[in-house]
Amino acid sequence: MILILYAMLVYNLSWACSCVNIPKGFVTNIQEEHVIIHAKVLSHNAAKPTSFNIKSYTYLERIKVLAGKTDADTLLFVNGEGASCGASIAGIQVGEEIIVKSVQIDDLELAYLFPPDQTDSKRGANKVLFDFAEKGLLLKYEICDQWLLKVEENKAHGNITRSFQQRHVKIFRFIESINYDWGTWYINEYKPWRRKQHFSLPKTYRKITRKSKRFLS
Repeated sequence: MILILYAMLVYNLSWACSCVNIPKGFVTNIQEEHVIIHAKVLSHNAAKPTSFNIKSYTYLERIKVLAGKTDADTLLFVNGEGASCGASIAGIQVGEEIIVKSVQIDDLELAYLFPPDQTDSKRGANKVLFDFAEKGLLLKYEICDQWLLKVEENKAHGNITRSFQQRHVKIFRFIESINYDWGTWYINEYKPWRRKQHFSLPKTYRKITRKSKRFLS
């Protein structure tokens, strides 16, 4: 029994996601391949069957394209597994609005995740994913970035240009190295995980499009 538990632990650790040098803000890392949209969450749907990288997918209604090229009104975002660094918006409630950073999945990559030679039903059950992938409307991302902003009351909320969490963690570690109790008091007093930036949508749009324009020919 102990050997089985050990093997399971080693297996899980071998798939664990490890992020290094996460960008400080959403606009810090904007690349040519990024598709960034302001969208409304329409529905969440389970992938049948799932793959290790895709557990479910979310229908998004496009409100505004901020980077990349797409004219479609509806796009699909595949929700990955955190252990494999896959980003997920499955926890966002239907009807809520977000600004999400993503990259497109093509049908070749999708075929690798759902090989047709396993069973025809795998591809058939997830036919909608292949349909959207062939049109360039299937999106994904990884968690090792600032990739998601909430939108409420005409404002964007999140780590837009900087991260309060990263800043306060550095301060906490410095204080903790001097006195552990002081460090504990600091982190409990300032609660950096609750601190976010709040920018108006026009201001957020400008900051994102200013970075993405450098890739326009």
